[in-house]
Amino acid sequence: MITVLAVDPENRTAANVAGALEGQKMLPIVVCDVQDALQQLHSSPPRAVIFAASPSDEGDEGLCRAIRERTLAPVLVVGREDGKAAVERLLSAGADAHILEPLTAEVLVAQLWAVLRRVGLVNSRSRT
Repeated sequence: MITVLAVDPENRTAANVAGALEGQKMLPIVVCDVQDALQQLHSSPPRAVIFAASPSDEGDEGLCRAIRERTLAPVLVVGREDGKAAVERLLSAGADAHILEPLTAEVLVAQLWAVLRRVGLVNSRSRT
């Protein structure tokens, strides 16, 4: 089972992320508090992190840097369609990939498997 930490400070997409990962050989651990997320990275390091960017972009870069400082696990950011300007900043802050909402569960899962393959945590047969 692949542990995935879903960090959603504004609790916007947590339920959707957890639902998308069901049946995918992945165990989502959803946290909405930033300090809980950073503690989780220390106490039970995940294999991947999904970070829900905030609508205001406030603190997103700092949180992304803090996540990157604490783990080498791939970081996938989910952002808003109107937040395209934040994509470059979050990638520069340490995110490995960024996808824009609205998105389907299938796209989220495919992107997550892709970043896991890219860093060598799974191979192409891991999903079956």
